[in-house]
Amino acid sequence: MDCRFAFLCLEAEPNGRQVDAVGIGIEEALAERLPVLIPLTFVVSVSYSRFEAGQKSLVVGCMGEDGEPVVEPMGGPMDFPIPESGIDGTQTFVFEMPDATFPAYGRYTFYLTVDGLQMARASFAVSPLSN
Repeated sequence: MDCRFAFLCLEAEPNGRQVDAVGIGIEEALAERLPVLIPLTFVVSVSYSRFEAGQKSLVVGCMGEDGEPVVEPMGGPMDFPIPESGIDGTQTFVFEMPDATFPAYGRYTFYLTVDGLQMARASFAVSPLSN
């Protein structure tokens, strides 16, 4: 299994074999006060071979620099079907996190694990708003 791409954005919508997204590549959010609510979407696309097909355990979450969860990890079983043609398959996931509240300034990392192995991550920073 390999990560084809992973990014943070403001919103995303699966559209057939592609993803339509707005606000791609968020690297920093400015906040006047803490804690700050920043609704984000984490998009991940994973490729896999027909030999890796089957049910896998997925977990997605977000943690701060201290390793503490900002968004409680969530997940469960997910089926990776045998590709209909060829040897490779693709699964794209759109994780909306409308209630992501960040308690401090610093870096935060969204992550996806598949069967306990980190498959993708995307980081961004919450910084103070300068006057």
